Amino acid sequence: MYDPEIRHSRAVELPAVGSARDPLPDPLAQIVVRPALDPEGGSSGGSAGNRQTWLNADAVTVVKAAYGRAYQVPVSRVDVKARLPEEKLDVAIRAPPGDIRLFRRLVESGLGGTFRLSARTEEREVDVMLLTTRNAGALRLTPTASTGGCMMSTEGGPGHLVAM
Repeated sequence: MYDPEIRHSRAVELPAVGSARDPLPDPLAQIVVRPALDPEGGSSGGSAGNRQTWLNADAVTVVKAAYGRAYQVPVSRVDVKARLPEEKLDVAIRAPPGDIRLFRRLVESGLGGTFRLSARTEEREVDVMLLTTRNAGALRLTPTASTGGCMMSTEGGPGHLVAM
């Protein structure tokens, strides 16, 4: 018997998208692309291992970040020419740890299939800005070790970014 309330509550509890209460076992591989559950709220994203999640994010941000990670290039070098929807999305991608090829296939089939995208790598000459310090002996930033995950939020509105 079909019960839309049960269907809706199960759809909200997809493991990679966010519910710790989900009784389902973790998937071996998964990609979820759906309209955002809270399109008026702030956006967030997080990653760990071969997992990547974006909540309430715009399609361009998700596509650039996902393809950048899949092809192991900086997001700034992902050039999106496609026209993408303006609605906010919840997107989750999960692949086995260390399997970047499967992560790439999930991105290509899930996001590529959803938005009819195709990707290619190319070499291109571009202008760059080189930043230097005034005093070579001044205190410099020191590298930190990754703890295996990250979180970013634009909750403060345009021009405001918090990264942890």
